[in-house]
This record gives sequence, C-alpha cells and structure tokens, in this order.
Amino acid sequence: MAQPTPDPARPARPARWHLRLWLAGDRAAPSLALAAVTVVLGVIYSGVFRGEPAGDDLTFHLAELRRLADCFRVGDFDLWNDSANAGFASAYYYQVVPLAVPAALAALTHTQVLPWFQLCIFLPLVLVPLAAYRGLRLMWATRWAAVCGGVAVAFTLSNSKWGHGADGTFLVGLYTQTWAFAAFPLAIGYAMRFLTCGERLGPAIAWGAFVGLCHPFAGIALGVAVVAGLGGEQARTVARRRWRPRASRAQDDAPDARGAPDAPNAPNAPNAPNAPGAPRGALARWRVLAASLHLPAPCAEEPSPAPSGPGRALSRLMLLGAALILSSASSWLPVLVDYEGFGGFPHRVEGEDGPGFWVLLEWLTRGGILDARRLLVLTVSLPLVLLLARARHLRWLWSAALAYAFFLSIGPHLVTQDDLFPAVRFLGALQISLGLGIGAGLVAVGGWLHMALGRWVSPLAGRVTVAALGVVVLAALVGWGGWVQARRVYVAKDSRKTHRPELMAVIEALAKAPPGRKQALRGATSHWWNLLPYVYGERQALLQMGGGGLQASPSYDFLWTNRDPLRNAWLFDAPFVVLGLPEEPGDPTGEPYFRTRHYQVKKLPAPGLVSPVEVVGTLPAGRKPGHQAALAWLSTDLGQKNQHLAYAGSGGAGPAPQAKVLAVRRQRSPGDAPDLVAEVRVEQPSTLMFRESWHPRWTGLIDGQPAPVRRLTPSFAALDVPAGAHVIALRFDRPWWALAAWLLWPGCALLGALVSRRPSTSPANAP
Repeated sequence: MAQPTPDPARPARPARWHLRLWLAGDRAAPSLALAAVTVVLGVIYSGVFRGEPAGDDLTFHLAELRRLADCFRVGDFDLWNDSANAGFASAYYYQVVPLAVPAALAALTHTQVLPWFQLCIFLPLVLVPLAAYRGLRLMWATRWAAVCGGVAVAFTLSNSKWGHGADGTFLVGLYTQTWAFAAFPLAIGYAMRFLTCGERLGPAIAWGAFVGLCHPFAGIALGVAVVAGLGGEQARTVARRRWRPRASRAQDDAPDARGAPDAPNAPNAPNAPNAPGAPRGALARWRVLAASLHLPAPCAEEPSPAPSGPGRALSRLMLLGAALILSSASSWLPVLVDYEGFGGFPHRVEGEDGPGFWVLLEWLTRGGILDARRLLVLTVSLPLVLLLARARHLRWLWSAALAYAFFLSIGPHLVTQDDLFPAVRFLGALQISLGLGIGAGLVAVGGWLHMALGRWVSPLAGRVTVAALGVVVLAALVGWGGWVQARRVYVAKDSRKTHRPELMAVIEALAKAPPGRKQALRGATSHWWNLLPYVYGERQALLQMGGGGLQASPSYDFLWTNRDPLRNAWLFDAPFVVLGLPEEPGDPTGEPYFRTRHYQVKKLPAPGLVSPVEVVGTLPAGRKPGHQAALAWLSTDLGQKNQHLAYAGSGGAGPAPQAKVLAVRRQRSPGDAPDLVAEVRVEQPSTLMFRESWHPRWTGLIDGQPAPVRRLTPSFAALDVPAGAHVIALRFDRPWWALAAWLLWPGCALLGALVSRRPSTSPANAP
C-alpha cells in the first residue's frame, strides 16, 4: 500500500522524546540547573527571616536605615542621623544604596524596616549564581561553564570574616559588601565586553558604579580587575607578536583547533606541529607531551573577538574609568568638599591590613580561601584548571586574582591615613575571581577527562566515571557547603547570651525614659543590645563600631579613645548605662533605673543635649595637630568642668557662661525645619554647646535668624548667644550638589549606552 505524501505546508509532528531532547539541550538544561541552585540557596538563607540577623554591622545598618526610613516618610532628605556616635550625616560619604532601598520600601509601604532589611540581605546572597552566570556569558564562556562558575562562586567558603557571601555577611555583618560583590561578576563582564568590542558601555558604567556606590573598596577591586585583566591580555598579545618567528605570527592569531583528533601527529591534524592554525608555545608543548603519554590535549579556547590594539584598548580603558569616577561622584565629591566633617579612622583595625604572603599561601593551600570546613574540592581543582583549561575569560580572572593576592601580601606594609586602604577587603574579590575561574574551568577539565578515559574504557564507562566525579564535587560544594552556610545564619533569639525577651523589656523601659544616649557596657555589649534600642525605641547609642557611622562621624575617634563611662556620660550626654547582673567591681555607680533577671539600667550624671560651656583656649591649626590636641584635652577633666577648646578658625576664648537651658528637643526636619531646638535664658552673652557632632553643613539659628556655628572639643557644634530669652537651633542642610550628584550615575550610563557601538559580527556563542 502506498504511503501518503506528507504535506510540506503542514508542520512536522514533534518527536516522541522531544521534551527530553529539549531538556537535555544546550539552553534548557543549564537554565534549569541554574534555577535549581537558586532555589537551594533560597532554602539555605531562609533563616534570615526568623529575626534580627547576627553580624555586628548588620544591626548598625538596620539602625541607620530605620533613621533613613523615618526621614523619607516626612520628606527630610538632609538625612542627619542621630542613632549613634553623637550623630553623623547619613548618605553623605558612601555605602548608602543598600540602605536606601529597604528604607524607601519601608517608607512607601508604612511598614517596619526589619522585613525589608531581611529581604535585602536574602536577595543578594540568593541571586549570586544568576549574576555570575550573566557575567561569565558576557566574557564568552559557554552556558555550562557559566553555570558551573555561578555554582562555585555561590558556595565558596573562607575562614575569614572579611570574605564574600555568608562569610562576611553573618560573621561581621558586611551587608554593603554583600550587595557590591553580588553584582561584581556583572560589572567585570560588561567591562570586559566594552574593552574588547567597544559595546555595552552603558551597562558597564551602570553596574560598575553600582558596585562602587555599594562599597567603595569593591569599586577599587573592580578597577584592579579591569586593569589587570586588560593589561595581561595586552602583554600576552605583544609577547606573542614579538617573541615568535614572523612566519608564525599570522597563525598565532587564529583560534585554536576544536577537539582532539585521533591521530595527533597526522600531517593535516590541528595538533600537528606544522599544520595551519596549530597552537604555539606552551599549549603546543602540552599537546606534544599529551600525545607522547597517549592523553588528549588540553581543551581549546572558545571563539571570541581578537584583542584590540594597545592604543584602542587604552582609550577605552580611560573612557570607562573616567565614566565610572564621574558616575560615582555622589560618594567621593562630598568627602573632598567637606573633608573636615569626615571623621576618618586613624586606627588600623586588627586583621584589616591583610594576611601577608605566607599566611595567604597557607590559607590557599589549606582551603581557607575556597573550602573552609569542607572537602577541598575547589582548592584541589585549581591546579587542574590552570593546567587543562584554556579560555579568554580565565586569563582575565587569573590576572585579577594575582593582583588581589599581591595586595593581600603587601597589605601589612601599607599604612594610609584614616585606614582608607584595608587590603584584606580584596579577599572577597579574590574568592570571586578564583570561584568563577575554577567553576568555569571544571567543564573543560571534565571534557578532557572524558576524552582521556575514552582511550582505555568504553564511552559509557567514561561518562559514568565523569558523572560520578561530578556528583562528588556537587555534593561537596552544594551539600556540604550549603550546610556550612546555613549554620552561619542565626538570629537574636538563637543566642542564649542575648536574652532577647529581657532585651525587649529594657528597650520598652528606655523608650519611656527621659532624653539621653545609652551606653552598652559589661554583659550587654553585643550589637543587638547596642543598636536595637534605637531600632525599636529610638534610644540613641553612644558608640557604634562599624557601618556608616564609623568614618562619617568626627566624634568616633574620641569615643573609641575614651572608654570611661562617667566621663562619656557627661561629655556626650549618655546618662543611661546597661550592665549585666550580678554587679562586679569596677562597674560605674549610678541611680538604679530598671532591672531584669540578667540586666540592669543605671542613670549617671549628664548635663543634657544642650548646655552652657566656657571656651578656655584654641586648638592649633591643621587637621592632624588639632586632632591630636583635642585628644590630649579629652584625657583631662576639663570636659567635666564644662571647659572646652575651640578649633582653629572657630573663635577664641570667652567668659564664663551665665545661661540656663529651659527645654531641648529633637524633631523631624522636613524642608527648612531644624533638627535640634533649645529654649534658653541668657543673663549675659554665653556660649551654648550642642553635644552633637560638628559638621560644616550645620546652620545655626537664633530666634530663626542665621548665626555662626562654632566647633568645640571634642567635636561639637556651639552657638554664641546674646543676653535674653531665645530659641536656638541647628539645622543640617545638605547642599543641592550633593543630591544632584546622584543623577550622574544614570546620566553617565544613559550617555554611555547612546555612544557605544555594537560590532557587526559576534561569536556564535555570544550571549
């Protein structure tokens, strides 16, 4: 019987196993694997929603975004923050983007800040594989290589609190670094794409500036990666052209042959030494050695555009660098213009200087950078990938990793003013570079191993062996590594020493107490006890050793230096102290105010937020001499006698005051409303000091009229008030250019998108 002729206009019927083929294809399977890893990470980090997360800086950031949300609700965009360190200017220097997002969401929805903060911790940790995948695809990695790179970087574990991901987030609370490093692969990928092809300048600016605005040191790490990667590529190109015979230079630019032929020494085989397009140099020697051992050669590179010439590459690098600097002006411009209000930190934090060469080498070889507390799968895989994987993106990543290792090695010998170059912050970037490179390179290692096994065993046995090894690696990375990461996620109620119910009772009592800052002393020094009273009760903390209030407050160094509770209570208007029970010798004596089973609150003598003082002298001119003299004044008892020194250029000595403060209040300050207000009665001209951090953008008001603001020791704002009854006030005025500078970020990105060009041809596997 004749078969019917198929109708060419009718679509063919799908194959029986079409779904299986689709799932196993080059597109669907990597996407499903990436989605599965993202779900696993969501389960691992879901514990963050159970309460206030661990990590010192996380609670400090939570308090700051509480203040930001309160300001956003009333339309106060000057953003003076009174949460700790005698007050500081939020969003004036850096690290505000990760805080402004949850604060704005809380303000828009009129909800609490904690759920939004938890969500903004959760998302960067969970979305790391997606960002890494996209970044590697932009660097011409294959889909499976990009998936494996994303998995590796998401489950990289270090033994340091300065690491990326769960390491830094929950060990010390590096929330802003978590945001920056989550987008780090995207920034590198777009930068590499622009420097190579001249395209996608807009996203390169947008993501690069995002990284720097989230954390300034991550922006520095991005610049190091870009310069090292491009410099390494240009050096390799120049070396290949200069040190090879002229006849072979044309062959050097040709892409490596694909696959490994059955007869490596055949005359026309790509691996043959004299074949057209044959690889030269180290790769050729590797292939000759592999052929002599009856092993396949290292995998060839994926196709990518030829490197640009040195002149064009340098011009693109300068353009991208200038655009990134300009688009991040909102972080560095206020520092340059108002540097006197930038507190800095002249003490180097222990461990922030970097490990040095030998300690770094020990960390790497023992798994302290890639595989802490689990099987050393990534550490062992690193030399295999270096030997057997060849790819352009790997060379960029290895160059960046070498640069980071260099800075980590010399970090202990780098001393900068205000500790502005903590070399250990390169550790997270080193983890990302190595994780991306190892994960992406393991695909090539797996292909090489499959070809090697094919020479001794059947194809099925080779596939089973490679699959079994892959399962072991995946189990160690995701299973074991996920278990380690999940154990790092814990919240306040998980800590037995915190006694959260008693903490909430103390917060409720402090919320009803008279104004005054709080000191967290012996037995109550955890970050939860320090800043949660502000989050839930707006009770200002005396000292915050991290977050934006560290370097943004000019009072920080004085608080760091002086730890006498009685002196701090008077100088900084911090009458309330929280102590553990039972009492111990050395505890400050004061009026009992509140008590629970394990804690007590005492009230110490304090003059109030505003008080009359006597100016008895002037500090020497210059930032450093003046600061040193102010620290020397702090060690005396002059402050407790209300005798202060004026900073150079802020007036001289004056008579003893004769004034009385009738009322003081803090208030929301939308528009032109002041932040601090006091009603005073002055018998004769006197100096009245606000025990709030001085800043060059304070505007003094006496009965609504502008008045000069003085700066007195340790670093407080003060007004000279004439005789009579007056209302004096301070209003923090953020300059218009500090707000307008934020428009440079989207503006530069949009301009870059308009001027960048796209190439006429692209590799077959370009994303």
